[in-house]
Amino acid sequence: MILDACRDNPFERSWTRNTKGNGLSFMNAPSGSLIAYATSPGKTATDGSGKNGLYTQALLKNLSTPNITVLEMFQRVRVTVMKQSCDKQTPWESTSLRGNFYFKAK
Repeated sequence: MILDACRDNPFERSWTRNTKGNGLSFMNAPSGSLIAYATSPGKTATDGSGKNGLYTQALLKNLSTPNITVLEMFQRVRVTVMKQSCDKQTPWESTSLRGNFYFKAK
């Protein structure tokens, strides 16, 4: 599961979204799965300035890279987002995968 949500608390009374919000709490991935978040627990993600946010842009760039595991792909996404956000946004994963998974194998 990939969550490109800003991790804002929808019940918090605020008209603006920012990177200093409370964000969602960490959730453990059920056995054999992976949960990927646009940002780290307790933080909120930025929207970015383009058609897609920083996280979605990085995902789209890396999803079709052949012969890298899903974990390698998310590491690349994390590096890209952190660089583009000047370390203000850190993508995060919770995983209990039992083997390698490839979005695009040979």
